[in-house]
Formats: sequence, C-alpha cells, structure tokens
Amino acid sequence: MATAAAAAPSHAGAGASHNNPSSSLSSHHNTTIDTSDLPPLPAGSTTVRHVLSAEEELRLEVPFLGTKQETVCHLLVQKGTCELWGVELAVGKKYTLDGGFKAALFTWHGCVIDVTCEPLEISYTSDETAANVSYVNTHAQLEALRDEAAAAAAQSGGNNSNKTIGPRVLIAGPPESGKSSLAKVLVAYATKLGRTPLWVDLDPAANAVSVPGTLAAVPMTGDTALVETYATGGIPATGTTPLVLFHGSTQLQPELYRAQVTALAAKIQQRLDYTTVTAAEENTTKNNNAVADNERSSGIIVNTNGWIQDEGFQLLLHTIDVMKINVVLIMGHDRLYSMMNNHFKKQAESSSVEAPKIIKLPRSGGTVSR
Repeated sequence: MATAAAAAPSHAGAGASHNNPSSSLSSHHNTTIDTSDLPPLPAGSTTVRHVLSAEEELRLEVPFLGTKQETVCHLLVQKGTCELWGVELAVGKKYTLDGGFKAALFTWHGCVIDVTCEPLEISYTSDETAANVSYVNTHAQLEALRDEAAAAAAQSGGNNSNKTIGPRVLIAGPPESGKSSLAKVLVAYATKLGRTPLWVDLDPAANAVSVPGTLAAVPMTGDTALVETYATGGIPATGTTPLVLFHGSTQLQPELYRAQVTALAAKIQQRLDYTTVTAAEENTTKNNNAVADNERSSGIIVNTNGWIQDEGFQLLLHTIDVMKINVVLIMGHDRLYSMMNNHFKKQAESSSVEAPKIIKLPRSGGTVSR
C-alpha cells in the first residue's frame, strides 16, 4: 500500500475526503473555537467545558463503581465537530453513558464539548494525535480497495471471486496497543460511506462484539456504529445479530481457538459467497443482491488478541490463512512487523500464494492498560 494523502472527515456523516492533502490538516492545528456566543455554565455546576483546537483529543477515564452506584456521564457538543473512535457526535444532543469506560474524543477542526461526570478518574487534552492521521489514511486506502472490488463485481456479471471481495483486514499487536480502538475507527469510517463491513473480534478476553469468553462476527452499518455503544462496549443490543462462538474462557485455549477461527472463517465465506439471480426476478431479490454486493466489496475487519509470541504468532498466521487476509495492520511493534515480513517473504519463495500487505501503524498516545 502506498502512503495516501491525509483525509479528514469534514462534518457529521461524511467519510474521508480523498483530496485533502496532509498539509491542510496541520494548517488548522492551532485554530481555536470562539465560545463568546455560548451560554455560560450555571454556578455550582459539575459540568466541565472543554475547548479543543483542531486535531486535539479529549481523553476520559471513568471508573466502574459497581451495580449499587453506577457512574453516569453526559456529553454535549456545543459547537464544532467531534468524534468518538470515528463516530460523529451530533451538536446539541446530550449523550448519556453508563458504567465505567475509557474514551477518546477527537476533533479534526475544533469543538466545544461539555462533560458532566461524577466521579471522573482522569480527564486531559492532548495534541499528540498523529496516529489519528495515520488511521484515516489507512481508511482511505481501504476505500480504494473497496472501490476496486465493487468495480470487479459490476464487471463480473454475478460471477463471484476473491476479486469481488473487498479488503480482508487483520489488526495485530501486543495487549493494550490500541487494536480494538483502531477496529472501531475503521468500521465507523466505512459505515459513514454506506459500507457494510463484517466486524470480527477474536479476542476472548475483551470481546467488543459480544461478551467476554467468546469469538464473534457481526455486519456493521451506520445504524449500529453508535456513540453510546462505542464508548462502553461494541455493538448495540438490538438492530443487528452477531454470530458468536463460545470459547468458554477469557484465557485463550490454543487448539479450541484454532478450530473456532477455522469454523468462523467458513461461516464468513458462506455469507460472502451468495448466488446472484437474473434481473427478470423480483425486485426484492435484486435489492438483496445489491446488499450482498455491498457487503462483499466492504470486506472484513478482524481484531485479534494480544498473544503474538511463539504459539500466538502461529495462531496469527493460521487466522491470516483461513480468513484469506490480504491486509495486516501491525500496531507499533517492530519485532512483530519484521516477523510477519520475513515469514511471507520466505513463503513467496516457495509458493505462488500472494502475500498480504503488511503495514505498521503507530499506537495512539491515549492507549492505556486495562
């Protein structure tokens, strides 16, 4: 993958703009939002107003106090644009978030946001957000692959092949390196453009799609990538149905894991391998074909666990193989990046199988240990 120009989503509901050069982002970096036209906070209010300049990020860490005293937080964007892992917050809408969570609210062009949260463990603003630019660049490049797959599907006349399937992305890295956050960002940016990627989570310790102790996959749309669920978990309880395999433990069981990843990959392939009908058939069937075409070209985004050493590395290679991964994103880990490149370089010398693209991405500065 060649490096793409930086592309910042310009407003709520918009996807990446592929024409914005990276210099256009830095030119806004010191922009400050004018707050003179906003009503002041009431005296004695526990609400804190944060004014973020372009490309700054507000990072919040809210403790979980238990069922008898749950934390409740309210977020209200007063002005500008702001996103939570790629999902835009609407101006003037109060978002209520329950329970403990960690969140990063990022703005491309500046915003004013009111936060009401008791207790709030940590709250700070950072301008070390270069990783966000790398992530949106990655999204732009994945979009190019989706466009290629959609064009191939249009020319194929309904003959399905791997060329009509969009990018099959796997995110790998050590624990607490930002894998889940990046998966959410890439899913959110894709759904903004009307894509329907399959989100696959292979981390039984902290599964974002289902409960801990499971492996799961779910089709995502703009109706399922929501602020409230992105902050405190993964997908909403209603609106979509994930396929969940019970792993039985938050600790990875290697042989069971290998078998379940193989089974999940087969189910995913079955979903993507649909049969196209003729145009003479019913409109509902044609609409279903259009949905299936979109899902195929949207591809899959796979989040993995943090086991990257020894047998963990072999399980990563197994996942790449059975899920036919063609893009591997390595989260800020030079050794893993080198190991992946060396493995597929040797494989290319003894096999005609096309190697996936291996790309190293920086960790977000807001990544913290659980």
